[in-house]
Amino acid sequence: MNQIILYKFICNLFRNKEKFSLLDYKIYNHCAKRLIKKGYDISTKKCEDFEASEIRKLYSKYKKVVQNLNEKIKNNQKIKVSFLVIFDSVFPAEPLYQKMLEDEFFEPQIIVIPDTSRGEDNMYIQMEKTYKTLSAKYKNVQKSWDEKHQKFIDFSKEMDIVCSANPYDGMTHKLYRIGKLSKKDILPIYFNYGYPAVLWARRVAALDSLSKMWKVFSESPATMEEYSNSMKTHGENLVLAGYMKMDNLAKQPIRKRERKTIIIAPHHTIEAKFRNSIGLSNFLEYAELFQELPKKYPQIDFIFRPHPLLRVTLAQNHIWGQEKTDKYFKDLEKNPNLTYQAGGDYFETFANSDGIIHDCSSFLAEYMFTGKPVCYMLKTKDSIDKFFMNNGKQILENCYKAFSKEEIYDYIDNVIIKGNDPMAAKREEFAKKELMVNYPNVSTFVLDYIKKELGVNS
Repeated sequence: MNQIILYKFICNLFRNKEKFSLLDYKIYNHCAKRLIKKGYDISTKKCEDFEASEIRKLYSKYKKVVQNLNEKIKNNQKIKVSFLVIFDSVFPAEPLYQKMLEDEFFEPQIIVIPDTSRGEDNMYIQMEKTYKTLSAKYKNVQKSWDEKHQKFIDFSKEMDIVCSANPYDGMTHKLYRIGKLSKKDILPIYFNYGYPAVLWARRVAALDSLSKMWKVFSESPATMEEYSNSMKTHGENLVLAGYMKMDNLAKQPIRKRERKTIIIAPHHTIEAKFRNSIGLSNFLEYAELFQELPKKYPQIDFIFRPHPLLRVTLAQNHIWGQEKTDKYFKDLEKNPNLTYQAGGDYFETFANSDGIIHDCSSFLAEYMFTGKPVCYMLKTKDSIDKFFMNNGKQILENCYKAFSKEEIYDYIDNVIIKGNDPMAAKREEFAKKELMVNYPNVSTFVLDYIKKELGVNS
């Protein structure tokens, strides 16, 4: 292995040492001894200095790319922008894509890319599902998988700007990883796939992929501060823009309803695989309750909207297995007043609901944009300090919290049915002040920002 490549590998491994397995330690020790023998200093400071130097070179290259794109615009050529999408329900940059479709300077396309981290069968299922959903809405949607030649397609020559919501390079094919795309004459930009409210977000901010982005668009002053403290760039490539995916919420038509509607949205993190990982899910504790609620409250319509990965997680043999999982969801759908949503856009659902019962991370902030009451499920009060950043704790202060099924009943009986919502004014004030930056025109702000950076006079 080339010594520089090995040095980069060691720096990255050392930075993530809290996730070390026994094998990681063996690899680290072997490589470290080899580098020390060759005269390399592998101290933390030297590794950080080396990485900072690599980032400086990358940002210098981005300046040249910007200049080239400015020349392209002067020659009346359109800027080609590729939006990488894995799941149909995880497309935070969709409002920007919609704006670019109408803008004379840009030629946007959507590329459906694979989730390679959860089995081949699930990969093909998710790609087909995502392609079907998005191609029904838009014309220029591309499949990354070439079925005829049985290989993934390299679109990099068709990209001037690439927009990603996936910070995990190990989650997708190498052709669509930021680590690879950043080496080309392309400007990578990032919009968070969910609102950063849990401590896990600090780990995401520290990933190599975010430091290699040309721009990372942040949601609020609170998330801006959190990311600045965790990123290797110390926030140099951060831009305060607002939470863009919520722009589409404001466009949703409100249907006339005579029945109350409650969303049930359980998270997928049933098991914590290593220290400091997320363990938000209370699904196993409340699985039977979710079956019971539609029967207990026949006058209410329920929408069961689990995290897209919950069903995949449950189907693992050491948890429920496929047979039990399929039976559970089949039994749920037998309830005439319950609708199961397996993915796709959820803003129409948000807009036409009266409340939500959940334990997700992103929905914690997102549902606040509706102004409606939230019931957040928690295992214990210690869970708040264990899993949430300060801004997440502030959001939770504006939610009704449930540590038991009795408190979930109380939320339904009093807050939803009777309309006793004492937190309403405080909740709405908090959302407007702390969360709704540039809402509902974040996409306009971002588009104008990019055009200004590229030297376009609007």
